[in-house]
Amino acid sequence: MDGNKEKVKFSYVAPHHLRDCYVNGAWGEVTGRGEIVMHFYSERQPLPKSSAYTFDENGNVTDYDEEPGGDTVRLIQASLVMDLETARAINQWLADRIDALTGPEEGE
Repeated sequence: MDGNKEKVKFSYVAPHHLRDCYVNGAWGEVTGRGEIVMHFYSERQPLPKSSAYTFDENGNVTDYDEEPGGDTVRLIQASLVMDLETARAINQWLADRIDALTGPEEGE
């Protein structure tokens, strides 16, 4: 460029199927192609496999039994695949947001 600044405008388009996801963890790895895969999950207790209620003649519950559903569930909300450059940019973006919430760490 010859010293002139070029302005580029980006438009953000949200598809109809977009949804907000609460996540409280991530798991991932580096692929054989050198890309980073991140699976964001929300963690919760499992639903019971089944439940049974016993009612008296007036329709009141007199007994309840359930078959446990197992261990803690990690429900994958989204899976992201990115190259190293994108991961670094997201890492910096996230660090900036954390600093905005907490203030920069001492010594930085």
